[in-house]
Amino acid sequence: MEEQSTMQQSPMQQNPNQQNSAAFDKKKAKKKGGAKKWIIIIAAVAVVFIIGAVVLFKSFMNKAKSAMDNKTVVQEYGMHDMTSYISTKGTVESQNVQCISTRLQYPIDEIKVSVGDKVKKGQVVCTIETDDIDKQITNLESKASDEERAQAKQLETSRHGLENARKSSNVEISSAAEALDEARKEYESAVEAVEPAYAAATAAQTAYETAYEKATPGDAVAEAALKDLKKAYETAYATAVAADESVELKKAAYDAAVKAYNKTVEASGEAIQSAQDTLDMTSITVSSVSELTIQLAELYEQKENSVIKSDVSGIVTSVSGTEGQVCQGTILQIEDNENLQIKVEIKERDIFKVKEGQEVTISNDSLQDIAAEGVVDKVVNFVASSEDASTNPLMQGATQKSSGYSAVIKVTSGDGLLLGMTVKTKIAMGAESSLFSVPYTAIITDSDETSKVYIAKEVANGMYQSEEVEVETGEVGDYYTEIVSGDLKQGDLVILYPDTITSGSLFAIEKQDVKDAQDAEESASEESKDSTEE
Repeated sequence: MEEQSTMQQSPMQQNPNQQNSAAFDKKKAKKKGGAKKWIIIIAAVAVVFIIGAVVLFKSFMNKAKSAMDNKTVVQEYGMHDMTSYISTKGTVESQNVQCISTRLQYPIDEIKVSVGDKVKKGQVVCTIETDDIDKQITNLESKASDEERAQAKQLETSRHGLENARKSSNVEISSAAEALDEARKEYESAVEAVEPAYAAATAAQTAYETAYEKATPGDAVAEAALKDLKKAYETAYATAVAADESVELKKAAYDAAVKAYNKTVEASGEAIQSAQDTLDMTSITVSSVSELTIQLAELYEQKENSVIKSDVSGIVTSVSGTEGQVCQGTILQIEDNENLQIKVEIKERDIFKVKEGQEVTISNDSLQDIAAEGVVDKVVNFVASSEDASTNPLMQGATQKSSGYSAVIKVTSGDGLLLGMTVKTKIAMGAESSLFSVPYTAIITDSDETSKVYIAKEVANGMYQSEEVEVETGEVGDYYTEIVSGDLKQGDLVILYPDTITSGSLFAIEKQDVKDAQDAEESASEESKDSTEE
């Protein structure tokens, strides 16, 4: 009974050690359950994080793949040619063309050249049959005395001498006039180049001083940019000084050309007058002789003119005459292939910009080796017109345009140009000016007139993001716009078409060099202008 009574004691009556042991076991069990709970929570968070990371990674890869498929066009920031140009096309022609013909009414004996043959000045290219002439000469000589034959020969020689003197005079005066015209154009061009050269030097100096004031001491990148700007300023200033010196040199050359031209005209006039005096004296001497002598002299002259020589060195470009037939016009044509020119069409919007002496670069889209230079030699600033009533009676008396404005470009240097070749020409509207600039397509202007560009910053291997840079613009060219100030460094990748990207998006880039970008823009611009005019 006592034992049963003891077992039925209340918890308060139990041994204290027993009570503590039970509480510890309970607390231990509770703590163990809490640890399990935290492990489960941490595991769940880890799973969520991993899933999120996978989703983000997939999203990143999808964006990267999309960016790789659609590359953003960029161009390195730096100095570019700010010269304005007019682009047009033309055909290579010869400066000197000789059309061979004769006044003799006798059949052509032999044409000694064919199309494509090269000939030299003074080379015999054609002969006229002289059987009838020889028979007439033989007949008259048999009737003439020795004195008459001598007088006939003297008269023919005097006439031939006057003809040669006139030919030589024309060639020499033409050459002197060309040299004078060239010297004048170079002098005028030198004068016009001075002001833009000093303007470019001033702009370069301003850019350097502005960057110098904003540069942070010890910044290696800023110091490198300052070094480039200083070099650009020194180069521009040296160019301006050289332009000043060039004016003096060109003026002296022009004065010398004027004297040379006047001297040539004077000497040519004296030579012609001397030949004319000789012919007059001969004519006076033989004036009292028979008609037979005069006829014989004319036959001697025809005999001399039956052998036709080339007055220029070049290539035979056409043969119109036929052997055995009397010539009715041009027998053949020879074109000088060393002294070339290009005739180009100038659009109405550009005609007032083109002036004699402007420099021209010449190229051919399909032939990379073609790289020549030239100058504008002549500007045809009127539209030729003609009246044509033969093809349409309703148009009788009406005036129609037959050709547009044009210019003749004299080729001054370069190999590979061929007669008849179609080439592309770029006429420079002023002296070359290199400034730090970006394509105008890269600039975005806000409503408050703030200008900015976007540059591509690499964030991963081959992947880029855009970064906005506020800039101040200066001189505006056909394709490039000068950057006067802004946090741009030489070599930064400027996005050419920023409206094609989304802020914060990833993209791959495609670098485009200066020539490709400018050519593409020029082509698009020309097409746009042409379609607008139409």
